[in-house]
Amino acid sequence: MRQGHDGGRDGRSGRATATRWLRSGRRQATARALLLTVSVACSALACNPSPSTRPGQPPAVDRTVRPGISVLLSDSIGLIRGKKVGLITNQTGLDEKGRSTVDLLWEDERAKKANVQLVALFSPEHGIRGTE
Repeated sequence: MRQGHDGGRDGRSGRATATRWLRSGRRQATARALLLTVSVACSALACNPSPSTRPGQPPAVDRTVRPGISVLLSDSIGLIRGKKVGLITNQTGLDEKGRSTVDLLWEDERAKKANVQLVALFSPEHGIRGTE
């Protein structure tokens, strides 16, 4: 059987193959997990500008780095409100208080209030807690 230009065996375009892949329910959870991971990683570097207290001075910038899970739960929960999500993480996935991202998405009141359902966990070979 001849391969298509995207390497697929059915000769379909890469776009059609990607669309078909995303439409399956199981793969949607994987795609959401990947999106969550990217958004958490990107938001980990977010700085919140705050206005200067002195007139005529440039705005002060809060240079405190917050972990992505903290930004997600406090500022961006709308991205996953009412969604079933998967999480790609390992034992280093912690907030600023040392709480696991898995525990936060499962037990935190903000996630519960937003009806976030943690349905899949993806981890490296040593497991989510790094003990395997």
